[in-house]
Amino acid sequence: MLEQMIASTRHAIIASAIIDSLSANAVPADAIVIGALGTKTISLAGDRTLGAHPYLTVPAHTRYAREVMGKNAFLAPEHKVVLTEDENPTASPVQAFRTLAEHRPPHRIESPGRRAG
Repeated sequence: MLEQMIASTRHAIIASAIIDSLSANAVPADAIVIGALGTKTISLAGDRTLGAHPYLTVPAHTRYAREVMGKNAFLAPEHKVVLTEDENPTASPVQAFRTLAEHRPPHRIESPGRRAG
């Protein structure tokens, strides 16, 4: 848990520095969208940029991000969906795990899917 809090703070500090740099180079806030998953970076996105693009997330995280960012911020989450005509009930989860394995976040970052259960 402490490691996650440290990582979250580190990500927010880095994102803030990037936004500062972009702003210093005349990039308007409404032209910036950041990849944000944690509360601190989501809040930062809502406060200082056009919005956020959470990657590999779930609907519960999208609802949470909307609450944190407010109703006017731009929010463009990426959700994965597996569609199949295979009648085997294990086919979709197997395909989903194969796809997710290709996009797995670093082991120290807890994904929104894991947070949501």
